[in-house]
Amino acid sequence: MKSISIIIPIYNEIEKLPQLINRLNDYKYDNQLILVNDGSRDGTREFLNAQSNLVIIHHDKNLGKGSAVRTALKKVNHQTVMLIDGDLEINIKNLNSLIKTIDKNQIIVGYRVPNTINNFSLIEFGNSTLNLIFNLLYSTNYKDVLCCLKIIPTKVLKELDLDSKGFELETEIMAKICIKNLNVIEKDIPYKRRTNKDGKKLRITDSYVILKKMIGLRLRLFLKQSFS
Repeated sequence: MKSISIIIPIYNEIEKLPQLINRLNDYKYDNQLILVNDGSRDGTREFLNAQSNLVIIHHDKNLGKGSAVRTALKKVNHQTVMLIDGDLEINIKNLNSLIKTIDKNQIIVGYRVPNTINNFSLIEFGNSTLNLIFNLLYSTNYKDVLCCLKIIPTKVLKELDLDSKGFELETEIMAKICIKNLNVIEKDIPYKRRTNKDGKKLRITDSYVILKKMIGLRLRLFLKQSFS
């Protein structure tokens, strides 16, 4: 079994944490698990401090998903990094089957497959719209650029020089992968979307930041190509 570093940002997920930690038991002895408590105020700090065989990082205040991942990158000690969320929307029970397929030079990006046929929502519509815009901007045909599951060689991930603070992180990673013309393999990931009532953190305002990031990076590439 290959060993990798798994980064999981956490923000006010105390109700999900016991189940998350239980599901991670299969991975925490063979891999490096880095959980970043991003300023939670619901008992997450105390719960995580009681765990073993995990790398725990605490932010004193909520800085955003991008900031949490960038903090965690400083602690990575394996050649490959897996990024996932701690909200259990994606099925992490069978990550070992995915880990077995990893080549140290590969980039793997998940695309979410809903567990129900009727899965329409404004969030789903927004994700599809942003994905379409991204593909148009970067001349790609990715299925789900905003999927939280990404597996990237550590060296490559650090060389992307990430600066995102929030949910625009996913867009920044994918845009810079496109800019560097790196090859990506997409893998389907079972997915159960939760609602705002269930604790969904993504908001409509985040879509604006995500859109701004993907357009800004594309414009920067256009200007660089025009004046080079």
